Amino acid sequence: MVHNYNIIFLLLQVRSLVIFGTIKYVPPTQQWYYLSCNTCPKGVIKGDTKCRNDRCKDKDFSSINRFRILIRVQDPTGIIDLILWDMDVVKIFKVTAHDLVDRFIKGVDSEPFPSVVSTLLGKKYAFKIDIKKFNVDRQEKCFGITKFSDDEKIISALEKKFNLDQYLDVT
Repeated sequence: MVHNYNIIFLLLQVRSLVIFGTIKYVPPTQQWYYLSCNTCPKGVIKGDTKCRNDRCKDKDFSSINRFRILIRVQDPTGIIDLILWDMDVVKIFKVTAHDLVDRFIKGVDSEPFPSVVSTLLGKKYAFKIDIKKFNVDRQEKCFGITKFSDDEKIISALEKKFNLDQYLDVT
């Protein structure tokens, strides 16, 4: 079932949902990458000598930069904040966060975030999102994306399935 953004917020519970919408905004002041363990996506602090993830404790440790891009997505019923994670962003941009951070350090890009990030704006996607216990417990309304597609057939099918009239009050 395709869900209305307002319903997601009202019925905030642990589950997976499929939504669709157009990327309208990427906050330019929001950090678009983070430092993580080279083996797992767990965040680390510069200077850490080991990962805090128990699965990595016996492995050689080093840190790398990974993508974490906050996007604001809009459909006919509202706006929702989502997070695009490293693996998905690399698929879209065909470049790693490490390479883009390196370009920033060298002064190739002087904007608050790489110009490649702005190429997301105006694009329509279908998203599978997970509402986790963290979101419910903290009433956190920014959700991680587990899958996404810009396939026009998928988006068209979702739009047909989504009955906009049931959400709009036309009185």
